[in-house]
Amino acid sequence: AFTFLTHDPVADGPRRQFALALLQLVMGSCVLGFVVLRHLEKSMKAALLAGSSLMLVGAGIHAARLAHPLTRGIADTNLTWRATSTLPAEAEISVRAPGTINPEVSVYAMALRDGGTAAIQITPKEVPSAWPWWAPLGADKLLRSHRLTIDALTQRTAPYLVVMNSGKLRVQLTVAGIMVTAPDGRGDVSEKTMTTPVVTDGSSHQWELAAEPTFTSLKIDGSEIWSVPRSAEIGKAITIGDASGDREHGGTIKLTEFRYSRLPVRPPKS
Repeated sequence: AFTFLTHDPVADGPRRQFALALLQLVMGSCVLGFVVLRHLEKSMKAALLAGSSLMLVGAGIHAARLAHPLTRGIADTNLTWRATSTLPAEAEISVRAPGTINPEVSVYAMALRDGGTAAIQITPKEVPSAWPWWAPLGADKLLRSHRLTIDALTQRTAPYLVVMNSGKLRVQLTVAGIMVTAPDGRGDVSEKTMTTPVVTDGSSHQWELAAEPTFTSLKIDGSEIWSVPRSAEIGKAITIGDASGDREHGGTIKLTEFRYSRLPVRPPKS
């Protein structure tokens, strides 16, 4: 009864299937007890012990699935880097001359011009396409929440300077301000330019790009400046800096820190 009452759709799958599995477990325990009683030990105590052991195994698997990080919504990817530390294994420097990346005191200075590139590429571990039998039964139904935060000083010296990019999702500086390019839900992309806040003032600012299952947003220094009511899921590769290789792109990004997390999120109830 306790196992049934603690049903969780992520850990155990749909309630009806879970109830059927519990019924099969109870019936299997009864059959095992009967076999022990009639053909093996021929002892009621041994029969009860055998049946109870099978029930305990089932309860243990249920408890393990409840305690699994996926069920509890714990991040499956959590990368933090500061310029005073080495890059995590999932990140690497990408430079093409005349672009440069120079480690300075507590800063990674990325500079590019004339078609050069200077960026840090992050490739998070992929979400498994198949899960082992002991994993939560609803693991493949989970959605993902992505959050990328950087602390950086930016300065544009050409019409464009990409700050962050992943798939069709791009944040860049333009002559008019901060431009965000994102999927529009129809397979195309839409663009929006914000004239404020001013981030090329010679000071470091915090950029936070969030891609949730139901919305995508950009915050500067904690204030939301852009949001759309749909997910523009961050792709398999994330770029901090400008890797476009376009002569219309140029500038410097002095990066002091980045953080990226990916959390499992339960799908909305239907």
